[in-house]
Parts: sequence; structure tokens; C-alpha cells
Amino acid sequence: MKIPKFWALGSHQGKTHAHKQKAISVWGHSNTSQEDAENNANKKAESIFDRFKILEKPDSYAYTDRPLREEIVKTFDHEEQEIAIVTRNAQGCLILNTESVMFIDIDTPYPKSKNILDTLLKSLSKNYLKKRSKQESDETLSQIQDWAYQNKQHTFRLYKTFAGYRLLFTDNLYQPTSDQTKQIMQSVNADPLYIKLTTIQECFRARLTPKPYRCGTTNLKIKYPPQTPEAIQKYSQWTHAYNKIKKNHTACKHLKTYGDRNLKPQPHIQNIITLHDSQACLNLPLA
Repeated sequence: MKIPKFWALGSHQGKTHAHKQKAISVWGHSNTSQEDAENNANKKAESIFDRFKILEKPDSYAYTDRPLREEIVKTFDHEEQEIAIVTRNAQGCLILNTESVMFIDIDTPYPKSKNILDTLLKSLSKNYLKKRSKQESDETLSQIQDWAYQNKQHTFRLYKTFAGYRLLFTDNLYQPTSDQTKQIMQSVNADPLYIKLTTIQECFRARLTPKPYRCGTTNLKIKYPPQTPEAIQKYSQWTHAYNKIKKNHTACKHLKTYGDRNLKPQPHIQNIITLHDSQACLNLPLA
């Protein structure tokens, strides 16, 4: 899993090809130490600066190639091997990252317009939009059920999320970078960006806690890691307030298990199921 433990902001300055003074700042990371992260950041800043000097745009660095800059909240081991990491994402939600237990979130698409009247009604009537959204949700569920019927060799737990559905596969362990994993994700219509990030970040991700704005509060506005005492204080204050308000909502609800219901998940998978359901699957409104 590409989730670094240490982050640092490095910088480099010098003269460009036009002999103008310019400074570059960039984040670096490490799993070894803070010092190593600082060294990596400074080297990266110097490398990017060198690209400026030969007129190469820094956006040639693909954003999705970079590890996610998220706070590590907790790690989980099984038989002395790290199997999951809980991080806090940019919005402030807690995210379960797993090395080989496959999660797939499938969002219900926004209702496509059938005609001019349908478009008008969706914009004017919340009840009509809710009805059309329910139709899309039912269609998505039907597609998942059809896939499960056609692929009985797979066993998975199905959850309802605020914006769609979540699949937690319990029949086997999966490698995030494998062709098999990609084929399964594509066949169930997973979000293409999620498929790409799963491969690049080498882990599966599932949101454990509700989205802040759906709970009546704002998203986290301080980027991790906070760089000043004021930012550190605001980061701490926000997380404290969010921990209180998130108790009134849940991320998902378990609906059904498809496949071999008599199949007992191996201990590694069962540990993830227990962890996930205890934090993300509560008898509360979805958010």
C-alpha cells in the first residue's frame, strides 16, 4: 500500500532559462523517517526546477502517480503483517485502506434526461428528482444482482451507501494491481478513476465515516500535514468537532450476501469485515 508515514515540504530556488529567480515547493514522503522525507522533498523540488530550465511543464508529473497525502490514524495487523491502514482523506472522512481485501463502490448515476419535460421536472421538483434517482438506484442494484447470478464463484457482502452500493468480497484475497481485479471492477461498472487509483496506490479503499457536508458541517479545509501552529490547532479543532457530529450518521448499511453464504471467510478477511462493519455499518441515517 502506497501510504507514506512521513511527509515534508521541500523547496529549491535558482535562475530559470530566462535568468529569472524562481522558487519551487513540493511535497516529499518516506516510510523511514521525517529526515528522509525532507531529503526526498528537496531532491524532488530540484528535479522539477530543472524541468523548468528546459521548458518542460511540471504537469508532466501525473497527479495519480503520487501517494495520497493523508494522516495515518491507525494501522491493523494480522499475524504480524500490516493488512489495513485507516487514514483521513482531504474531506476529513476516515478511510479504510486494505492490502488485499477487495472493496468496490458503485455510485448510482444521476438520472439521464429522457426528454425536455423530464429535464424540466428534475430541475423544478425535488420529489420528481427523488423518484427518478430511486429508479436509477434500482437499476444499479438490478445490474449488481445480475452480475452476482452470472458469477456465482464470487461471494461478496452488499451494502447500501448514500450515493450507491458497496461490494466487499469475502471469497478470496485479491491483488489491487492484478488483471483479475481490474476485470472484476470493470464488469461491475466501478468508477474508472477508482479502478485507476486502486492500481496506482496498490490498495482498496472504503469510506468508514459519513461525509462532513452531509452531516451539517463543513469539509476539512486544512491540508495534511498542517504546517503552522495555527493550522495544527484548526486541524485538531475540526477533527474534534467532526468526531462528535459523525456519530449521528453512518457510511453504509448491509443488505445481503451473494454467492456461497456458507463460505466462512478466512481470518484475514473476517478481521476486515469486523473492522469495517463496526465503524461504517451502523443503524443510523446514511451520509
